[in-house]
Amino acid sequence: MWKNVFRWILVFPLGLIVGILLNLLALFFLNFGWQIHGEPFFFKDLILGISRYSVFTIGFIITGILVAPNYKKKTAVILTILICSLSILSIIFNIIDSTFMSISTASNLASFISAFFIYFYLKEKGLYGY
Repeated sequence: MWKNVFRWILVFPLGLIVGILLNLLALFFLNFGWQIHGEPFFFKDLILGISRYSVFTIGFIITGILVAPNYKKKTAVILTILICSLSILSIIFNIIDSTFMSISTASNLASFISAFFIYFYLKEKGLYGY
């Protein structure tokens, strides 16, 4: 009983922690690769933004699914809706701020697409426990 309650409490914080750690790991490996092979100056910020947001989203949703004791599909739906709604709000704020064609907009769009991708990928593979 208490184990399940504790796991439900940890779904969101562990998802954030793993997402942030994967985000930092992606930043480290991208910068490490650019130090060896040279840095693409024009696309550096765009590639960093898109990859970091996507990695965070995938880590957040998968960790939430793995930590949840049951109702894994509903947990995935809720986490996907949360990420997508935050991405849409950020894109709307970028449009209002008249910076629609910015790296932030592209990164949030990548996060939105990643959330749907990971949800449908896990659904296709049957990894929700059904």
